[in-house]
Amino acid sequence: MVGHSRRNVRGVWHHQSWGMRFSPPKKPFFQGVQIVKRFVVILVALLLVLVAFGLTNAQAAVQFMDINFDGDSIGSSPATGSLPSLPGALGGFTATDYFSPPTAANGTILVQGSDKAAVFSSATTNGAVGALFMDTGFSVHSQQITLGFDINVLASPSSLTGQVLPLDGGAAGVLFGARIWNASQGKWAFSFQVAPTSDVGGVFALRDAANAMTSFGSYQNGEEHHVAIVGDCDMGTATVYLDGSLVLSGFPLRGGIASNVTFSELFMYLNGQEGYSNQVAIDNIVAYDFNAVPEPATCIVWSIFGGIGVFAGWRRRKMAA
Repeated sequence: MVGHSRRNVRGVWHHQSWGMRFSPPKKPFFQGVQIVKRFVVILVALLLVLVAFGLTNAQAAVQFMDINFDGDSIGSSPATGSLPSLPGALGGFTATDYFSPPTAANGTILVQGSDKAAVFSSATTNGAVGALFMDTGFSVHSQQITLGFDINVLASPSSLTGQVLPLDGGAAGVLFGARIWNASQGKWAFSFQVAPTSDVGGVFALRDAANAMTSFGSYQNGEEHHVAIVGDCDMGTATVYLDGSLVLSGFPLRGGIASNVTFSELFMYLNGQEGYSNQVAIDNIVAYDFNAVPEPATCIVWSIFGGIGVFAGWRRRKMAA
């Protein structure tokens, strides 16, 4: 049989008989590349699963406060104690003194209504700032914290004179406030305020480092609203949701951007006004912290990337040998 010789793509002569199909030589380098590709495909698939898990897990938060007064008797003062379910202390100021628990000179904080809310009621003779307060301590090391609560303004005059602050270019008296303390910076991280603008309603606002208030929603006396505030120290901003809707974002925290943050206190207070009994009901107080430490899924993802690099390097050395 007549033969024929030809050079293959690697420059090596091989004999081929007429009528026979030519079979190219084995190519170990390209086979190695295919093995690497299969390995990478498998790892990338696993990577995508873990990234999806990591993104979901990154949204998770640890709830460390859940105060709802359900265990208290109607008509009694809220029980105090430790978190997660009890406020730390009740008290109040007068023009000349401070009391804890509050006395008749301050007013009362009593559990009222079928839903068992804590109702702050200032004494008509007490016009002090912080006539009544609820103070709760904790220690949470986190870059982000979320505070949520239900609030119902029951009664107040159209204006208050004890604590008057700038509001949206004008000015208004503060009825009620809720503040989270940043112990790392020695200042309030953010400060929620209620400012009446008439004898039947007003606005909710946040107060900045210059003590100027920016409103983000309005209320009518007797209406319950849910407020949620997210303080992000990595961004140095606060985000606010009112009744589940985003109403304010990018509001500067009072301490700006900060690292290695420890939050340590929630302080809620009602201001007094002589001649009036101001009333605000609070319920379902919750707080969450977000840990900035990488999640386990994140660590696994980076391990996979490392594994790809090590395996690829080993294959290159093997091919070169």
